[in-house]
Amino acid sequence: MEKNEKAELLVVDDHSLILEGICKIVNKMPEVTVADAVTSGKQAIKLIEERDYDVYILDISIPDISGFE
Repeated sequence: MEKNEKAELLVVDDHSLILEGICKIVNKMPEVTVADAVTSGKQAIKLIEERDYDVYILDISIPDISGFE
């Protein structure tokens, strides 16, 4: 990552209200951006296999997968 590039985040939470709140807060930070936000672990795994993220924000109790996996 270049010095002037923003860190790209993947946000995963099964509660859409929480997901939206996290995204709004993070996108106010000048040094980071939410690249993707999903509501299931299966969606997250698919995205992780397709691209690299600098940071992951994960709910550890998602119904379809553990946040620790």
